[in-house]
Amino acid sequence: MKKRWLTDASFVLGLAALVLRRMLYVTAVDEKGLLPQLHPLSLGLLALTAAALVLIYVAVRKQEESRTCGDCRASGLSALLGPGAMALGILLTVRTGTPGTAGYLGTAWLWLGLASPVCLLAAGAAAFSGKKPFFLLHMVPCLFFVVHIVSHYQTWSGNPQMLDYLFALLGAMALMFFCFYTSALEAGCGSRRMMLGMGLAAVYLCLAELGNSAYPVLYFCGVLWIRAELFHLRAEG
Repeated sequence: MKKRWLTDASFVLGLAALVLRRMLYVTAVDEKGLLPQLHPLSLGLLALTAAALVLIYVAVRKQEESRTCGDCRASGLSALLGPGAMALGILLTVRTGTPGTAGYLGTAWLWLGLASPVCLLAAGAAAFSGKKPFFLLHMVPCLFFVVHIVSHYQTWSGNPQMLDYLFALLGAMALMFFCFYTSALEAGCGSRRMMLGMGLAAVYLCLAELGNSAYPVLYFCGVLWIRAELFHLRAEG
């Protein structure tokens, strides 16, 4: 039996987190740009995040395990629209934004950001035609998110306000692991539960990040991509 309540629940909870985080930065930031400690909106946002991630963990544990793609791939038009959205998001990010650091990491961020859209579109085209995508195609955007995290980590870790970067970091990590487990499933050695869990977490975390983000296009397109990928997923139980 098909059940989409997991993807719907993560989306609704993510929208609630987006609203809470936006309200926090609109109403609670002082003249120095700082957030007050233990603000009710901050506490509410953290409590909602903890509840959402626990819900995802408990729900995913009840799902049927599989080591192959099977029904985990989007089909039909969703197979093109989802990867197309993520491809556009990454491309616009690297063409209009800047890497978190210069040097080799910045160069890798740029070139992986240019290669990832090609690989995502190739994977989407294969799924659209009913074929299993080559597993390395999803490893390229996975590496892009790895470099994105590493290149921005120094800036994030130097910020004393955790809520400024928490959802950017966790959202990028969830997208990275979703790419990784999708690739692993396509190679026949992954975990359907982990792919589903990372996708659901990515939807929630990326929506929360949109409340105040330096890369809104990247995270918004990430939500569109995951929603399209999980739309046809059969979640049993």
